Amino acid sequence: MADHDGEASLCEETDGPICGRPVALSFNYKSSDLYIVDAFFGLLVVGFNGGLATQLSGGYKYLTGIDVESYTGNVYMTDASLTYSIRRLAQPDFTPDSTGRLLKYDPRTQRVSVLINGLAGGGGPAVSSDRKYVLVPEYVNKRIQRYWLQGPKHGTNEVFMTDFGSPMNIKRAVNDGEFWVAVANPA
Repeated sequence: MADHDGEASLCEETDGPICGRPVALSFNYKSSDLYIVDAFFGLLVVGFNGGLATQLSGGYKYLTGIDVESYTGNVYMTDASLTYSIRRLAQPDFTPDSTGRLLKYDPRTQRVSVLINGLAGGGGPAVSSDRKYVLVPEYVNKRIQRYWLQGPKHGTNEVFMTDFGSPMNIKRAVNDGEFWVAVANPA
């Protein structure tokens, strides 16, 4: 890639490990922090004053999605795999696995915990408007899982929806209890 003067830019397509590869963003409306998941640098944040991103948590193979629950500030993110990185996706012998995870970053303790293991192609999660659960798409398994944050099922997950294509990303809609789902290969 060349810059406006025709010279090579500092970060070429192949320099992801040096320059990063932001994959998804989520804004905390309460704190005005912008959270970023990057395929090479992990979880990052840019504060309300802007500036450079600060790494909060790293060491992941391939973070793919993020949503912030503004009331508590908890950050929910998906790690597509424990074995392959974003670079493996373009290789002809690539085969997805079921080692993805739903993770929670707690900004108060600065710790990451695993909420769900065994996801196949986890994409962008979405916290419900009432903060009772998180929906997590599984691209490979063609389903959406629900992880309960509150109530009698707290700490458990279940299949929420199947057989409609390969969900990639989920976002809360304006109306309470409704979501937008980005789907590839519709059924």
